[in-house]
Amino acid sequence: MSLQLKEVAALVDIIISMREQKLPVKTAFKLNRIFLSINEHYTFYQEELQKIIKEYAKFDEEKDSYEITEDGTGYKIKPGMEQECYTKINELENLSIDLSESVKVTLEELEPLQLSFQDMNLFFNFIDEESK
Repeated sequence: MSLQLKEVAALVDIIISMREQKLPVKTAFKLNRIFLSINEHYTFYQEELQKIIKEYAKFDEEKDSYEITEDGTGYKIKPGMEQECYTKINELENLSIDLSESVKVTLEELEPLQLSFQDMNLFFNFIDEESK
């Protein structure tokens, strides 16, 4: 099984958001195993994304921080470097990683999570085939 790094990042965000939920022990254990199996890839993604930001984002010397877009959803990119920046981010996000040794969960174990359709799609590769 393989996932793109952008899917890994989204999955980590979902699992982190569930940390405070009271879950059955088996479900919590398997979610933790999934998290541990993808966390090193997530760390790599975050580190590489920071390098791209450092290289392409506008830096405000007075505020000692990167300039944020007007809508607050990202960083302002240095003029003339937008396409190169977006290409590098796209390459990073679409990098495929192998997770053939990953833990599997059953649909019953995911039941208490109340996942959205989009969230469920991210877990799809981790679902035991016999429970689909």
